[in-house]
Amino acid sequence: LMTRTGCAHYCQHCCGKPDAVKKKERNADKDAVDLLDEILDEVEDGNKDPRTPTPQPSKKKVRIAGKDQDEVHEATPFLKPNMEYLKISDPRSRKMEIGVIGFSDGQNISGCDYLCKAQYLGNSFDLAEWGQMELAAPARPRLDVTFQNAEAAFCALKFWTRAEEFSTLSGDAAIEHMRTLDVELGDWQDPNNAGLGTDWNAMRAVLEKKFEEEKGMAKSLLETGDTFLLYHANAVSEEDLWSDNFDGSGLNWLGLQLMLVRDRLAKTTNGQSWTRHIRRIFNEETGEPWSKLQEDQWRETVVGAADILEGAVEKTRAMAAVVGS
Repeated sequence: LMTRTGCAHYCQHCCGKPDAVKKKERNADKDAVDLLDEILDEVEDGNKDPRTPTPQPSKKKVRIAGKDQDEVHEATPFLKPNMEYLKISDPRSRKMEIGVIGFSDGQNISGCDYLCKAQYLGNSFDLAEWGQMELAAPARPRLDVTFQNAEAAFCALKFWTRAEEFSTLSGDAAIEHMRTLDVELGDWQDPNNAGLGTDWNAMRAVLEKKFEEEKGMAKSLLETGDTFLLYHANAVSEEDLWSDNFDGSGLNWLGLQLMLVRDRLAKTTNGQSWTRHIRRIFNEETGEPWSKLQEDQWRETVVGAADILEGAVEKTRAMAAVVGS
């Protein structure tokens, strides 16, 4: 199996593979088969969408008659992703491996959502069943607008005086409406994002509201543990900033910001946290890398994650085709 990084990156393909490599590949094949069986079982059981993780009720300990008991709160469920399948070398400690969770935009479901079941991390994921997010902006501080997804909120910041028009739109519809307003109003997009500043800062504000502490989405983000989060594009496009641009050539700003939000929610401050690693590479206030060398180090991680994710998607798709033939 060739990777996008080329033969030079995996010379064993040409020169013979060590036993350890062969064993690792056999284990990966077995994992792919097990995952395919799980997907097929869900389809046969009539699950309306096997890509969607099952909501889990949250629990907390309460004292009843002097004894600790679990109290179930159905009002704050969370979503549990699949964290067991994909691994890459941990850039924070090359001697260890770290899990990878890939996700789509949340509306246009892709193959990685079958594998990782984490499409709720995408900006266009519909929050209707989880409580709409509410956002205010410095430009009109008394105006609180509710949105059904983070993409709509982010787009609305470009036209905050008409923010209510984005309130009930899907992610794709919000992008289209933003383009329509841009033409209608003569390229009038607010570069200051209603007072929040750059796109980097505006997105961070949107994500902080989507994954607000003690809400179901925050619990679901924490369920991703310490994994590397990758916004995996469906194809190579002009989206090389927020996503991995499919082939790993993107900066994966969205995955990066989600890891920062997750560390804050988890109150992770140890030396191996993603926040500390990211701060060594990027200016946290602007999202800009400190140097070309550090940017290249980050891109190496993104390429590795995109490569193993897409390889797993293709392998599972091929196995599904064989089963269905």
